[in-house]
Amino acid sequence: MGGRRPKPLAIHQLNGNPRHFSKAELNGADNPQPDLIEPEMPKGMPKAARREWRRIVPLLKEINVLSKVDGLALAAYCRAHSLVEQAAKEIETGGLTFRVMYEDEDSGKMVPGEIKANPAVGIYMNAMKVMKSFLIEFGLTPASRSKLKVSKSSEADPMANYLNRKPGTPPIPFAAPEPVDPSEMSADSDEEKDKES
Repeated sequence: MGGRRPKPLAIHQLNGNPRHFSKAELNGADNPQPDLIEPEMPKGMPKAARREWRRIVPLLKEINVLSKVDGLALAAYCRAHSLVEQAAKEIETGGLTFRVMYEDEDSGKMVPGEIKANPAVGIYMNAMKVMKSFLIEFGLTPASRSKLKVSKSSEADPMANYLNRKPGTPPIPFAAPEPVDPSEMSADSDEEKDKES
């Protein structure tokens, strides 16, 4: 059956839940929520793919969309990235097009024929499409990123809490400072400086 593929619930949450799923639907037991743990890099990936893996994993962890079950999707993206790099080098070396050479039947000499596209161009374009589809899945294209609402750290700033407290709330109790041992005071204390002046 055709139609748009459903987005993972983590992406719906980062987008601010525009479909208005209930909390039960977003966090229910019927929705598998894998641990947000960095997946293991698959063995045998090309050097360029491994390099891209190391570059993009911290970005995905930062927005909390990378889980331990995303390894295959991430590896496919990184392999596509590797193909893009390879194809780009081929295009840089051989150009976008090349001229086909034929052997002339009468003279036996090679003569120029029609101009054709470098096959690396097609490889480049297809790999770019694959890359883009995975970037969208992970919320890393400009359009998909603009919809993400990354949650702030759960650790509250004590000063912000104090300044934003409700009127009548008792002040935050602070621990008394530890007494200073006089033997630990430096000779360059303020009292010594006053005596010298």
